[in-house]
Amino acid sequence: MLYSLNPNSIRMKTQITYFETLLAKAGNPDFCTNLIKFRTEIVSVKKSVLNYVNFHHTNKEKRSFVRLHLNSIILIINHLDANIRRSEYVNNMAFIVLLELKDLILNLETETQKWFDYNWYTPFAMQQDLKESFKLSQSDIEKQLKVMKIQPDLIRVALAPIAFFQDRHNPIRFHRYFYLKRYHEYLMNFIRFREFYPNPSLDLTKLMISINLNSDFFQKYLVNYLNRQIESCPDIQNKLHILYTFREYTQELIPNKKSAYNQDKSHIHAYLKELINARIKHFRKVQTSTKHASAESQAAVEIQLKKIKTSLKVSQMGILCRLFVDEKIIDLSNRSDLINLISLGFKSENTAEISRANLRNKVYSTDKKSLLEVKKLLIAMANRIDEYIYTLNYS
Repeated sequence: MLYSLNPNSIRMKTQITYFETLLAKAGNPDFCTNLIKFRTEIVSVKKSVLNYVNFHHTNKEKRSFVRLHLNSIILIINHLDANIRRSEYVNNMAFIVLLELKDLILNLETETQKWFDYNWYTPFAMQQDLKESFKLSQSDIEKQLKVMKIQPDLIRVALAPIAFFQDRHNPIRFHRYFYLKRYHEYLMNFIRFREFYPNPSLDLTKLMISINLNSDFFQKYLVNYLNRQIESCPDIQNKLHILYTFREYTQELIPNKKSAYNQDKSHIHAYLKELINARIKHFRKVQTSTKHASAESQAAVEIQLKKIKTSLKVSQMGILCRLFVDEKIIDLSNRSDLINLISLGFKSENTAEISRANLRNKVYSTDKKSLLEVKKLLIAMANRIDEYIYTLNYS
């Protein structure tokens, strides 16, 4: 039992019993008549947790202890919030208790980050509070960023996490909740201290990289921005100069390794470094080549009369290219070569010439319909492999 790990186990049981009793009375007019006692219990819970994690226990024991208290508080908040929303009788004391319990979770997260379980779902009431906060400030943030003359596409990317959360109805886990909460604070401080940012668009981009906004929409923005800068240069030397400059900017950044918008993806700082280095490697290779014709022109001559016809759409080919790189079947540095090869060596049923630019855009920008089509194709191929295995086993 976890209680046996706690030197104040009797006190802890008393705390939990108190809150469970409070919960049972949530819909009654006499709910929590003694606010002083309630606040004493809140302070006691916080003190118990902090004393425990600062004691000589293992990390596993500390994590379990924090989880137990956190679980109880979450359950009480969810049930109390549900009772408040169902009840015709509006109990002002219940609102006060709910507010202080939400503050308790915020305090525990601040004090016990190392042992806090960020994988648990955030109480609905806390999510609603965050949405209300965003709703009140979102239009003002957008207005202020425009005043700072930040590029419109970057403003959309910066506000995308807030807008996406506003439209979301499913619960979010604590790691996303606290990231969004702090991300919102970062944006507000960026606007508040605008005089310290001489190049607002670049400085906002650097901020979003530092706090690891590793979202699909920010990745896409960085790729498109980098490609636009490269394509605007007339020759290889200038393209490399742009890339070296971006690499210097990236190296100057100090990324927050504990922060992440998406826990399942690599840090945006690492992604950007890999992206820039891959481009540098490609253009160095082109620059040092002694051949007069580019590799793309040579490949076009070799396979001009031998294009392979495929039933795949260009959007589906783009998704497969991305899968090959993301699953590390093909190295990231060879992604451009892969795009060249497909655009020059294949033709679809409706298109004799596959545009390299169009295919590249489909690699970085996908739609749900195409993703589902490719998923169906991969499932069919997996089923086909099962047939091959069956034939080998029983033939």
